[in-house]
Amino acid sequence: MSVKNSIRFVEYSSVFVLCAFLLMVLSLVGTDDMQIHVNFYLLGISAILFLVYIFKDKIIYTRIKHSKYKYLFWQVLEKIHLSENILMEQPIEAVMPQTEKQVQEDTFIRENGLNTKIGTRRTHDYLIWATVGVYLLGVYAANLMLSLNASDTALIAILGLMCISFGYLFGNYNFFRSGGIAMEFTPEALVVKDKILSWDKIIDWQYNRRDSTNNSSVTIFYYDTYLEVQSLRIELFQLNIRKIDLVLLLSHFKETYGKNIY
Repeated sequence: MSVKNSIRFVEYSSVFVLCAFLLMVLSLVGTDDMQIHVNFYLLGISAILFLVYIFKDKIIYTRIKHSKYKYLFWQVLEKIHLSENILMEQPIEAVMPQTEKQVQEDTFIRENGLNTKIGTRRTHDYLIWATVGVYLLGVYAANLMLSLNASDTALIAILGLMCISFGYLFGNYNFFRSGGIAMEFTPEALVVKDKILSWDKIIDWQYNRRDSTNNSSVTIFYYDTYLEVQSLRIELFQLNIRKIDLVLLLSHFKETYGKNIY
């Protein structure tokens, strides 16, 4: 499991509980012999999902215990307000020579499937809803052709929707088309909104959650030519990238190439 998928695992761990609950409810439907046999399988899967959620901290700890990026993992969790969702102590940052950090850059980007050139988002996630709609129509057609009972139809529909959800959450699929380069990460600087921000002049950044009046965004704080602190707000819905991918890139490039100026 890569650092990116480990963070996704923490963020969407509540999905395991929801899926486990739905499967448990489905396991109570039907009383014939064949249905009871299926119900035992559903209860087993439900129990496994509950156990995965209960021991998620142990799973994550085991995954990153010997990772080169465990401090970065924790840093990103804190930035996107997920550190309270996991019961782990903050790891101690290991001192690493700058040359060794730079050598690891390509490895980190490759392991996590990150794209350093980010385009603008031109379309919404209608493809997700289209996929769900086509799948449900297929289930309905199968119900008519095979004369399935209500519990079998519900089971097929829910299991399929679970697979689509997990594929979207943990896969590296991109449901959006790019409308040109809007942001680019290079070893020298971050290029965004016609600005070139060298990593040594970027002070820090923060992730802003979506609320009733504002979309989710990232605010970058940096020094200008006169060493005065400036800020740049980037709304995520305008970019063809997922939140976790963006915060990983910002944290990794700042850690690798940034030197603070005071």
